[in-house]
Amino acid sequence: MSYTEYAVTRKWHRRGLALLDLAGARWWPRPRRCQARAPVRNVLILRRGSFGDLIMLLPAVARLRELYPQARLTWMVQPEFRGFLADLGAADAFCGRLSGRPRFDLAIDFHADVRMIAWGRLRARRVAGHGIRGGGFLLNPAAHYDWAEAAAARHVRLVEAAAGAPAQPPLPARVSVRPEWRQAAAPLLAELPPRFVIVHPGCGRPSRRWPLQRWRGLIEILGAGQVVLTGTRGEATTCAWLAAATGARSIAGRTTWASLAAIAAAAAAVIAPDTGILHLAHALGTPSVGVFGPNDPGVWGYAGAHNRSLAARLPCSFCSRGRCPRVAEGEYSPCMQAVDVSSVVAAYRGIILTACGEG
Repeated sequence: MSYTEYAVTRKWHRRGLALLDLAGARWWPRPRRCQARAPVRNVLILRRGSFGDLIMLLPAVARLRELYPQARLTWMVQPEFRGFLADLGAADAFCGRLSGRPRFDLAIDFHADVRMIAWGRLRARRVAGHGIRGGGFLLNPAAHYDWAEAAAARHVRLVEAAAGAPAQPPLPARVSVRPEWRQAAAPLLAELPPRFVIVHPGCGRPSRRWPLQRWRGLIEILGAGQVVLTGTRGEATTCAWLAAATGARSIAGRTTWASLAAIAAAAAAVIAPDTGILHLAHALGTPSVGVFGPNDPGVWGYAGAHNRSLAARLPCSFCSRGRCPRVAEGEYSPCMQAVDVSSVVAAYRGIILTACGEG
């Protein structure tokens, strides 16, 4: 791999990874080919990320179940997501630290990160992944990384490469609301209007945040009476300010992942930046409008009759940075500021008219 192909922005970082891979390829022996034909009974899934990242992994997990129906799937994932994944049937077990002798037949790293690949190597006979952030010499196989392919489909391709299976069109992520999720959400749903729109202004990455005044303007156009604000506990203050300024309802900080899924399934639509609830809405079949900036909506967003992914292409698009280097800390990214309220309103009205026509 040429050092220019690494998914890091600093030149010295790319060169360092290239040197690491060059040295590793010389001194680290690749696993034997015969191991690729050995039975796979225990699979380790490496993905410590955000909630949206996990939702986008569901098609890959479905393909993994299809290819290895008898395999036990163990996830290395944050504790707060474990119950939700178990409810979906996506996980059989969970693990924390990676140490000791190998206990897995196969580890699949969805991070594309040299540290996760190395941790997987500690516990598995084979590790499949992408070498775009180093560690390619530890992989068997090292799967091709298609930069332009939708992220969910790319995850499926990695699973197929790990199994040596032919490529198939990936199925979309689908989440069905469980009765216990509805029960958990019932007290909150009782407070909401019969027909409501979820507006989720928060986002974990500073570069993906849409200006707060734009959210306020959007809520005022939509009508505060039908808007429900959602968010994490850390985003509750922002949602409370918007609720006070517009008259919308806020349930930020009052939901679990399960109850949020039940509420999103009952919503007429979800409007959010590139964050977890947007991917959850798509998996639930709820119409959605996503506001994108540094991430390419063709890779991380959704298109179709019920989904819109909005982005304004600038000379620096799409950088995928967590913080925009062109503005001071705390300021909004130019790519997010370039998406105006009227575009979001038009996209929302388009998906609602489509949904009403089909209904």
